Amino acid sequence: IQMIAARKDDPFDCILLDGDLLDMTPSQFLNAIKKQSGIQSPIVIASAGAAYPCIGLIREGAQDCIEKSTLTAQGLNWAILNAIERFNLVRECRTKERALRL
Repeated sequence: IQMIAARKDDPFDCILLDGDLLDMTPSQFLNAIKKQSGIQSPIVIASAGAAYPCIGLIREGAQDCIEKSTLTAQGLNWAILNAIERFNLVRECRTKERALRL
């Protein structure tokens, strides 16, 4: 979270999050990211049958959620490209909204 907050002016294009490697739940991590920057939408990699269902994580702000048992290189590549495209679109939209307000 601190690393993401430190890059608020130059955010990461994409964040990959292994839901099993956190000292907090993926939901807590997503909520903390929202407070730092509304643009960030990480891809969560979840264990099969994890306590945090993927659908709930997407509702809470994850860009995508992939179960480890179904993870492939092609699927991960697709998820990363989509996350980067969404990040760029949201950033562009916000820039245009700010310009219109001026």
